[in-house]
Amino acid sequence: MARRLGPARPPARTGARGAARGGRGVAGMDHPDPGGGRGMRRRARGLALVLVLWVLALLGVLAMGFTAVSRTEVLLTRNMLDQARLRAAAEAGVALAVMGLTHPDPFQRWRADGTPFHGPFDGMDLRVAALDETGRIDLNEADEALLGAVLSQAGAPPEQQDALLSTILDFRDGDDLRRPQGAEDGDYRAMGLPYGAKDAPFEDMEELRLIPGMTPETYEHLQPLLTVHSGHGRVNPWRASREVLMALPGAGAEAVDAFLALRDLGALDPGQPPPPPPVGIDGRFLFSRISQVHAVRVEVAAPEGPSLRVEAVIRLHWPWGLAEGRPYDVLAWKEGAHFALPGLEGEQR
Repeated sequence: MARRLGPARPPARTGARGAARGGRGVAGMDHPDPGGGRGMRRRARGLALVLVLWVLALLGVLAMGFTAVSRTEVLLTRNMLDQARLRAAAEAGVALAVMGLTHPDPFQRWRADGTPFHGPFDGMDLRVAALDETGRIDLNEADEALLGAVLSQAGAPPEQQDALLSTILDFRDGDDLRRPQGAEDGDYRAMGLPYGAKDAPFEDMEELRLIPGMTPETYEHLQPLLTVHSGHGRVNPWRASREVLMALPGAGAEAVDAFLALRDLGALDPGQPPPPPPVGIDGRFLFSRISQVHAVRVEVAAPEGPSLRVEAVIRLHWPWGLAEGRPYDVLAWKEGAHFALPGLEGEQR
């Protein structure tokens, strides 16, 4: 039996209009949001901006650190250069003192009694003074009476002077016999000190700080009066400072000042005989020998402010050492030494 053919059905509509009419488009297909790609791109750009800001901040911190380090290095380098200039000037001051002390003309020769030389050097202010070590009291050779007078002059407390004197004598002698108020090894241990009496001569003034009961104030007063390089138990008054002369037994201020005035006048004419020593000082503590060992004190100051003080103890080889190119030896060298050179009045130039 034949089928009856009717009119053909129209095809299904797709797209937006088909969805609106038929409810769906092509089966199984999802249509992405056309604005989603733009949001992701905006988020990526924001993250990149944050990273750039962090990198810039880190670079800024590093740059500040490098700048601070560079500034510190510049300051350290400048300080090292300043110290090198000051030290070179101090060494030049020592050489200048050697030239002055060995000058062939006695009228140009430097006085070795601490009278300072003052003048410019390489744009800096330079002061130099030379002291014959026979003008100071030898810590190893001075007897008990002389050391006791020195301690009194240095301002040691009266109730401690005898103990200090005995302890110094016990420290430098070669035995282990304890003086009534002195100290030997057992006494040092009892005081909790990690050392004992040296039982040998002092090699450096700094060893005085090891003496029990030695205060910083007493040490500072003793330092310019004493030496370990004289080798004599007496003092040359024609080389001694006023402080040393006043420390000698029997010294009086009026007699010492009169002697110093005559000594200064005599220095203007080296051909004149020296004045007699101060009246009243016990002659047992005086002698007239001079030494080839000198303490040279140098004070140098730069215009910018830094300064340096040096005390060098030298032994002259004069006159034979000059011909051999070895005019002096350095026995001791201290930087930052505690001393003050006198003012400009009466200076050598």
